[in-house]
Amino acid sequence: MSIISWNCRGSGGAVTIPTLARYLHSTRARLAFVSETKYSISQAKQRISRLSLRNSEVIPSVGKSGGIWLLWDDDVVVEVLERSFFFFFAKVQMYASEDPWLLGAVYAHPNPVVQGYIWDRIIYYSNCHNLPLCTIGDFNCILGLDEKKGGSTRFKSKNRAFASMVHRASLHDLGYSGPAYTWAKHQPAQTLIRQRLDRALANAPWVARFRHARVLHLPKYNSDHAPIFLTLNAKPTTVGESDWAEFLQHLRTSTGKWEKTRPSPLALCKEHEKKMLDLQSDPSTSHDQELQAQTFDKLNWQYIFNVLDLYGLPPNYIEWVRACVTSSRFSIVLNGDADGFIQLIRGVRQGCSLSPYLFIIALDVLSRLLDFMVQKGELKGVTIARGAPTLTTLLYADDLLIFGEASQPEFITDAFAALPVTNDDIYLGTPIGANRPGDFGPLLDKIDSKLQPWKRHYLSQAGKIVLIKSVIEPLLLYTMSTTALPASIIRTIEGKLRSFFWDKGDGARMPLVAWSSITKSKDQGGLGLKDLTAFNKSLHMKAMWAIISKSSATWVSLVKAKYLSRANIWQTQRTRRCTALWRALLGVREMMRDNIKWQIGNGELCGALGEPWHDMWSHFQPQSSINRRLLVVDLLNRDAGTWNTTKLIDVFDFHGALFLAIAYPNTPVRNDRQDRLVFTAAINGQFTIKADYHLLTRPQLSLSQSSQ
Repeated sequence: MSIISWNCRGSGGAVTIPTLARYLHSTRARLAFVSETKYSISQAKQRISRLSLRNSEVIPSVGKSGGIWLLWDDDVVVEVLERSFFFFFAKVQMYASEDPWLLGAVYAHPNPVVQGYIWDRIIYYSNCHNLPLCTIGDFNCILGLDEKKGGSTRFKSKNRAFASMVHRASLHDLGYSGPAYTWAKHQPAQTLIRQRLDRALANAPWVARFRHARVLHLPKYNSDHAPIFLTLNAKPTTVGESDWAEFLQHLRTSTGKWEKTRPSPLALCKEHEKKMLDLQSDPSTSHDQELQAQTFDKLNWQYIFNVLDLYGLPPNYIEWVRACVTSSRFSIVLNGDADGFIQLIRGVRQGCSLSPYLFIIALDVLSRLLDFMVQKGELKGVTIARGAPTLTTLLYADDLLIFGEASQPEFITDAFAALPVTNDDIYLGTPIGANRPGDFGPLLDKIDSKLQPWKRHYLSQAGKIVLIKSVIEPLLLYTMSTTALPASIIRTIEGKLRSFFWDKGDGARMPLVAWSSITKSKDQGGLGLKDLTAFNKSLHMKAMWAIISKSSATWVSLVKAKYLSRANIWQTQRTRRCTALWRALLGVREMMRDNIKWQIGNGELCGALGEPWHDMWSHFQPQSSINRRLLVVDLLNRDAGTWNTTKLIDVFDFHGALFLAIAYPNTPVRNDRQDRLVFTAAINGQFTIKADYHLLTRPQLSLSQSSQ
């Protein structure tokens, strides 16, 4: 049995029926669904009489819009259960002796309200009926950005609602063969947009029953939509043992006998293998050059050895590196004879464990040369704030980002053969400038792509826990470290994980335990899954720790120059122009302040004002005329190692000076060590995400419990 679905929108009245008849004749479909026919009831019946499928259910158009048909052959038994302007739900049997199944023929109007109604009906028939369900038609939505080419890269809310419906109804995309997109349209700006709007979805019982079902995207003709063809019993493309026996018998009878004087198949295989090896070693072929370009990166070895020598490394060490790199030799085989060896002088193989370190050496020299150009004024970097360091290059693995003046962007782009960056672009998996929930559509697509293939494998809940911990949570790590996920996105992700965890494969997913209990640690009775809100905050606190501990990282210097030029981290306030990530960092500031303390060493790192180095630091109000960049060491008599009483009174007034003199009579300064920031929630004082996450998720004791 086979089914065809076609949105004939834009085809025109004169060619609609001939085109449909051509599709039915070429595919021999037994059942057809046609949408946006734009025919009245009388016009529809007149035209259906000219088709090979005479049985029909018709919903006429309203004016010049809408109209859907459901057509079937005499051999097919169809019982329509529900019909509307946008769908048919019917019970289908190929023969009276076969078990029936449900068919949903859908035309999803672009209106989100209408689509919501259609999605609810699909969920109802999938979860509340005991028959297998297959839905086919024009859904006017995509499941991911990989199903769209051209136009905006934002994942619209209606697409997220469609993906949610597919998940809630436990439907599986049946895939396709043929062109990737079923709809195309030219926008006014002459931008061609193509999307996969037409598809077939089925629940697990239907997939188990029709294991050989296949979907084919047919060529477009007289419409902006391509028809999709669903065959339920496609023949598997395997050759049986009897077919091979018949083939061999045919060879024997046609040749009379096997020719022993001819080369055996094994000898022919070896000969072809030798020719392929000779072809791969021939540098004159264009294919070989392309393969070498993909496998090797051009890097002069002598250059590396010279750099190692300039670094001052011992000659023996350099010779060891030379032996590791230059151990490969090549020989050309000509007419079966090898004539000498060729010693290579450049090329680093990708995947070699030594290659990343060699690239770092090369990029370090390049970075120094670029810094030298900046000092000479030949290259001008970017300064994001007054007093901030000039940013000229960013190095990540083998990627190099160079920042220059924006006065000649096209010249710079052409000179470096680079692509311009926009706010819609994605770098390292994270949208650039992501602030709104719609910016995180690619992240939700990735999660769906990781979960969807496992829904057919019927994993146990223990296996699902392992999958979430090893695949989904690491997938979120980088994005959560560099952005503040909106609360709606976190709820969406947790909803996907919750549905995946409780899904039994038959559409039933009754939660037996609250998700908040599952995300508790194992020692608290949970399963150890991450509470995404707390996990996001712990990653933000890691960034806050780097800022407070005065890390020398480049990004910390940039943040301090942009946001902390006039006040320290404890005194700065939010502004309208600050980024969402900075607002999130300030949101965890209070939690960080309650769980850190400076352990004073020589007093040259910790600020005397506004830094947590004594118990009453938050209550001290320094004089308004005092320099707020004072360090702890500035409050001492350096020669004697005692408090400078005059300085203390000038800075804190008499009461503050008296408190420090009483609390620290011998001063906390130790000249034999540096100041050290301590995370009080950790036993060893070192900040870790694990310790911080435990701090955020540990249960809070009530007053009655604490008194006991």
